[in-house]
Amino acid sequence: PWEETLRDLAAMGSSAVPHLAAQLEGEPPVRRQFASRALARIGEAALPAVLEVLRQGSPEGRAAAARAIWLMECCPRKALTGLLRAAEDPDPEVRREAMWGLGSREPLPKAAERRLRGGLRDAEARVRVAAVMSLGRMTARQRVPERVPRAELLRLLQDPDLGVREVAALTLWDLGEPDRTILPPLLPTLQDPYAAGRTAQLPGPALSMIV
Repeated sequence: PWEETLRDLAAMGSSAVPHLAAQLEGEPPVRRQFASRALARIGEAALPAVLEVLRQGSPEGRAAAARAIWLMECCPRKALTGLLRAAEDPDPEVRREAMWGLGSREPLPKAAERRLRGGLRDAEARVRVAAVMSLGRMTARQRVPERVPRAELLRLLQDPDLGVREVAALTLWDLGEPDRTILPPLLPTLQDPYAAGRTAQLPGPALSMIV
């Protein structure tokens, strides 16, 4: 069982770190995912090795390292430094992991907030989605709606990517934006091949207006 193995590796502490750090570059992808979780369980003792992969690894390794950092519940300053670096990585998957991680910092540092706002304008849709969702999670947890860039989210309602439009609309709906603002960008969902599964996740009031 994965959970038992994770506990055993975490109990080994720093002695397990070199092997696990090497697996951040491993194949298949599930190996990288497991290594990320195990290193996160070990925590601060694993951070130097993870940061080294983030600096020197392959794109896949850097993404796995960024994931390990944001799963860690330790050393907020060092972890934040790594995530801020990952947010500027040339690989979009690394940047996406960084967006998820930056949104998990509590309380949200100003530097993390700036990078998340920058992520709203990333060239890759998956990065923009992660930035929107992280900002939305931050608002829900910390109850600071004034820190969410509503103007940017309203701009994203016109994003060429349907997924970005959806998460922007849903975040705005959670913030109390009226249905007349968020409804039009959600209408294309009905033309999506997977609309049946996706519309089930839309806000109740908006859903009742389009189905």
